[in-house]
Amino acid sequence: MFKIFVILLYFNVVLLADGVKSTNGEIGFDVNADDIKEMVLSENGLGIGVSVVSANLHVNGNVIISDQLNVQSQQGSSNLNISGTIGFGVEIVTSDSNLLDDSHVLVNPSTNTTLTLPEASMYNGRTYLVKNLSSLYDVSIIGGGNIDGQASYRLAKLSSSSSGSTEFISNGTEWFILSTSSSGEFGPLLGSNLLLWLDANDADTITEDANGNITNWYDKSENSSHATATSGRHPSGNADAINGKKALYFDGSEDMTLSNMLHSESNYTAFTVFKTNAVNTTAERLFESNDGSDRLILWSSLGGSQSTGIFTDTESNVTLSTRISGAQVITWSLEAASSATSYINGVSSTSGSYTKKALENTPTIGSRNVHYVIGDIGELILYDRVLSETERVQVETYLSVKWGIDF
Repeated sequence: MFKIFVILLYFNVVLLADGVKSTNGEIGFDVNADDIKEMVLSENGLGIGVSVVSANLHVNGNVIISDQLNVQSQQGSSNLNISGTIGFGVEIVTSDSNLLDDSHVLVNPSTNTTLTLPEASMYNGRTYLVKNLSSLYDVSIIGGGNIDGQASYRLAKLSSSSSGSTEFISNGTEWFILSTSSSGEFGPLLGSNLLLWLDANDADTITEDANGNITNWYDKSENSSHATATSGRHPSGNADAINGKKALYFDGSEDMTLSNMLHSESNYTAFTVFKTNAVNTTAERLFESNDGSDRLILWSSLGGSQSTGIFTDTESNVTLSTRISGAQVITWSLEAASSATSYINGVSSTSGSYTKKALENTPTIGSRNVHYVIGDIGELILYDRVLSETERVQVETYLSVKWGIDF
C-alpha cells in the first residue's frame, strides 16, 4: 500500500511540473475543503465566486485594485483608464419608486411621481443621474437623508425649451446635487419652501385672448397661487422681450392679482427677471401685499430714480440698491426683525431694516391701482424663508443662464 501511495504522489508531482491538467474541462479551487469551489478556471475564463464561468474574468463579489486598471489600454495616468465606451444601467420609471442599483434613471410618469433615494450613509460615493421625460407631470426626489440641506428636490416637467437632468451624489451622510443641466426648467431648491413661481417663457402657464392680452398667469409651484389680470388692465405677451424669451409687458396702467397667498410667515427671498427702458416718474411696484394694516411692497423704482427697495408700514421706503437699465435679475432677501438686502445681477447693496410682515390672500403684481410698472417681467420666484448665500446664488445662476443675463 505504501508503495502505491508513493507512486501516485510521484505521478501528481510530474503532472504539476508539466502543467496542471483537467479531465472535465475545468480546474476548481476549493480553499475551505467544503466541496464549494471559490475559484474556477475553464476554457471560458477565470471565475471567482461563481460556479459557471461566462467571461474571461467573471467575479461575483468585491474587487480591490491597489494600483491601476487599464481597459483596452496598456497604460494610463489614472487608477482607471478606459480606451473605449462605458455602459450604465438604465431604469425606466413610470410611478413612485425606490432608486436601487441602476445609476441612470429615466422617468416617464402618468401622474406626479416621487422617487426615494436610498440611505446616504449606506452608499458613500453612489451617484444617480435622473431625467424627467414628461411634459405634463413633476417628479419629486425624497429620502435617504437631506438633499443639499433640504428634505426634497423636484424635477419640473419638461417644457419646449428644456432638456434638463440632475445628478445626485452621496458623501456618506447626505445627498448633494452634483450637477444640473437646465435650459428652461427650475432645478435647485424647487419645493423647498417655494411659495410662488411665475414663468412667462413657459407657454403652458399663460392664457392669452385673441388680442394678445394676458388674462391668466399660472403658478408653477404646488400652491396654485395663480395670477389673474385686473379687468381692463391686462398686460400683453411680449415675444423675444428678454434675449429671445417671452415676458409679460406692463405699460404703466396694468396689473395682475394673485390668489391663495395668505401666509403668516415673515421671512422671504424673492427673485424677479425685469427689463425696463423707461422709468415711471412716480414709482413702480413690482409686488405688493396690503391687507389694510400690514403692507409689504417690493418696488423697482421710486420717484423716477433707477433703484430698488422695500416699503412697509414700519420702515416706509427703504432704498436698497441702484438699478441699471435693461434686463436684470433682482433679488430681495427679507429677514424678520433683522434686515432687508437686495441684489442686482448678484451684487448686493447696503442692507436696510425690516420687521415681520405677513402676506394677504391676494397680493398684486405690477401695481395696486397706483404706481404702475413700465417694463417686462420674465419670471417671479418667492420663498417663505431666507435662502443661504449658496442657495441664492444657485437660483440667480439659473435665472442668469436661462434669460441670457450675464453677471
